[in-house]
Amino acid sequence: MRTRTPSSPALHPARPAADRSPKAASSALLAGVLLLSVGCDDDRGSAAPVPAVLPGAADSGVTGPIDDERLEVGRTLLADGRLVEAGMIFDTVVSEHPEMARANFFKGLVLHQGKSHASAISWYEAAASSDQVFPERPTLAYYLGWCRYYSGDIPAARLDVESYLATDPDRSDAHFLAGIIALDEERLDDARASLERAIVLADTDEETQRSMARAWIRLADVYVREQAYDSALASVDRALELRPRISQGWFRKYTILVRLGREEDADFARKRWKDLTSTDGESLATDP
Repeated sequence: MRTRTPSSPALHPARPAADRSPKAASSALLAGVLLLSVGCDDDRGSAAPVPAVLPGAADSGVTGPIDDERLEVGRTLLADGRLVEAGMIFDTVVSEHPEMARANFFKGLVLHQGKSHASAISWYEAAASSDQVFPERPTLAYYLGWCRYYSGDIPAARLDVESYLATDPDRSDAHFLAGIIALDEERLDDARASLERAIVLADTDEETQRSMARAWIRLADVYVREQAYDSALASVDRALELRPRISQGWFRKYTILVRLGREEDADFARKRWKDLTSTDGESLATDP
């Protein structure tokens, strides 16, 4: 499941001229922002982030701006999967306003979506270090949790996701993250509870069915570690009902059937797994 780009209230740039449609004005803004970004030195946005509050700002009471209309353009591009263009915009804004927490957040988010999880952490932390308020701030712990999980810092990831769930207990994929962290830490009761909660909270549209499938598969992993193979098989079968072309589901089913001594069924599952792996089967990525 893809990382969900946070929504936020639209900013309000200057009113376009009367003879320009809103669509034309939006296109002109996008073109202007991208032109400005292309013209910037390529190295300007690549350095490590500075603290989101400028040195000495607390003493002088002077800080920079806390928002920029170009961030909304970048957010729209990011939601459309146009990571390179979005990254150019965020680099430009961060270079001009390194104290802007929201710009640091979006710089981290574009790196996160590009799977550069370790690099994203420092930008998220720069945003978190500020006392600036911005619409996406409540999600910082959630995104930090995922990046720290992928970077191998499981204890820190656990603290992040627990902090996030304390404020937003109804996000399915946050419970999924808590579940796989608990599974990695061999806290099987906690893993089961979190994964079951993720399943209950997931919706029924096509994309979140994918989330439910991966939660059922990881729940099967819990049952396997408890040697409850019948329950593990039932969990995998439920995942495959939701997403029958997920190759990892068939592999899990194959290994469970082997443990149950059902050789003929296991052979069928193994062949199905190999077929999907070598053709156009779906992959069940962990990160949303």
